[in-house]
Amino acid sequence: STGGFTGRIKDNEGKSPFPAAYTVYSYKGLPIFTKFIDQDGTFGFTGLPGGEYFLQIGAPGFLPVVETFPVFPGRTTTLEMVLLPGELGFPLAGRIVTRGHPASGAVVRVFDLKERPLGLVLTDEEGRFLFPFLPPGELLVVVSGPGIAARAFTVTLPVDGHWEGEVKNDPCRFLKRFADENGHPIEDAAIRITETASGHRLFTVLTNREGFFWIRAWSFSAPSPPWRWSCEGPH
Repeated sequence: STGGFTGRIKDNEGKSPFPAAYTVYSYKGLPIFTKFIDQDGTFGFTGLPGGEYFLQIGAPGFLPVVETFPVFPGRTTTLEMVLLPGELGFPLAGRIVTRGHPASGAVVRVFDLKERPLGLVLTDEEGRFLFPFLPPGELLVVVSGPGIAARAFTVTLPVDGHWEGEVKNDPCRFLKRFADENGHPIEDAAIRITETASGHRLFTVLTNREGFFWIRAWSFSAPSPPWRWSCEGPH
């Protein structure tokens, strides 16, 4: 069974920007299709498998906007988006590596200097990522993910060619992903880490927006610590 989405965009004065186009990306940041928005600002699509998607909208004279939304089988998700005046964006294509090897599945987020989110994608098998529309000027690129030490970079658009960021390994002692019955990630589930013998609580971590929690190697002093985990949130 499949689902879909519908929505409408408007500018800060309540009008419908036109012409405008939108691109739908998979949860892994891969583009699925691009379509034009109707003159009244409405858009929509059906026949998508259930899961989480990214929607990016661009229009001449306006800053691009990105929205994350779920698609549920047999249902239609409704979106409302506002575009702010600004220059049409530039692409940022790049690659994330660690010790010269591609960092696959890294989470790449982009913010403006006021810390407003502009987009999120995951790197592919070769560590590559693409943001088709970003505003010109200096931006903050934050890279994180399981097995990666989070790092922030500053990038000034437009960039001539591809940009490359180097991150360090952050070895995981343990990694697990939580998802619901439809495969959607469960965010902010509280995971309690305790010593097996005493039951003493060591610390609590939360699953991230991709549903993962992980324990880094430096979290424990013993090579093979006797510990266990339990979920205090949704599971």
